[in-house]
Amino acid sequence: MATGAVNVVRGPRSSAEEWFQIYTHSERFVATFLWRLHNLAKILVYKKSAIGISKAGISGGGSLPMHVDKFFEAIGIKVQNGYGLIETSPVVAARRPFCNVFDIETGDVLPDGSKGIVKIKGPQDMKGYYKNSSATNEALDQEGWFKTGDIGWIAPHHAVGPSRKFGGVLFLEGRAKDTIVLSAGENVEPAEIEEAASRSNLIHQIVVIGQDQQRLGAIIVPNNDEVLAEAKRKSLLMRMAK
Repeated sequence: MATGAVNVVRGPRSSAEEWFQIYTHSERFVATFLWRLHNLAKILVYKKSAIGISKAGISGGGSLPMHVDKFFEAIGIKVQNGYGLIETSPVVAARRPFCNVFDIETGDVLPDGSKGIVKIKGPQDMKGYYKNSSATNEALDQEGWFKTGDIGWIAPHHAVGPSRKFGGVLFLEGRAKDTIVLSAGENVEPAEIEEAASRSNLIHQIVVIGQDQQRLGAIIVPNNDEVLAEAKRKSLLMRMAK
């Protein structure tokens, strides 16, 4: 060894240390890449003139997919998501609700953050179904609350953090009658799974099943054209790999 030279020998790094350094490096790379992509998209895609929305958007008549909602939030466009029923004239909430969430079994009002059945009461509610007293009594309780049949919860208020903007917002998670109860007693909302699976271009329709079973299943109607194209692509890749 030459005079004055220093040779530093490090001991073996732990797998946790190596993983942390790799993870940190990859996170920085992804963040840098996405930031540049985001700035490019501001010019090419996010322009309000390009998507036809100048200030804000209104969604209604059906559920707003989470990935669509997050997209508009990311590009700085507010979307008011209307919720209501024909029996409630029809809109009763645009994220900020005029309703309460009740325990399905006891009927008690639940605190914010707890999931239960959404009920509505106000001058916008119907008086009843025409010449159908039995259906009216089933839909309206003794105190005049209209039972929507929807499962949801109201976000609690927070003074700090990203969730501070969502205090009091109504979140819907499915229909009470659609809830699947597995044999172990676990309650599953199939709507979330079906919505996520429907994003695949290989799936045309999907219904999640599994009531009183040990595990969930699904009935799927495939998108035949996309499935054939994907199968051909996979077959070509396998041949190339060989």
